[in-house]
Amino acid sequence: MTHIDVKAYAVGEMNESDKRAAAAHVAGCDACREELAGIQSSLTSLAMLRDEDPPRRIAFVSDKVFEPTWWQRLNPMFASACVLAAAIVIHGFAAPPAVDPTVDPSIQARIDEAVARQMEPRLEVLEQYEKQMQQRYKHVMTLVNN
Repeated sequence: MTHIDVKAYAVGEMNESDKRAAAAHVAGCDACREELAGIQSSLTSLAMLRDEDPPRRIAFVSDKVFEPTWWQRLNPMFASACVLAAAIVIHGFAAPPAVDPTVDPSIQARIDEAVARQMEPRLEVLEQYEKQMQQRYKHVMTLVNN
């Protein structure tokens, strides 16, 4: 069995004597005929495609186009902390005054008394808790020192 370059025959890259030998071989060989049919089908499909200009600029991953901007490089947690800090500062400057000057002073005094009465039991509980914590701290320190 002789070897015929069916691809070269299909695209016309053979001299005349080789073309005649290839044509005779393809006529009698089923495998080469199928290969030739497939190549011709591919060539026909490629011929139907329209011509397009290649891109003028090909970007590579190492190009500066793909480098993140300065704000994209910031850590998201840092950015969140900055936004929160800015909100706190803005709120501090934009917050209304603690005492409304349009409220009658006697009404404000009653409000302050009511708040103080509400806070007294809570302050007592906090003082008791602080005493207990100091006692526990002293106890732990004596255990550690011994």
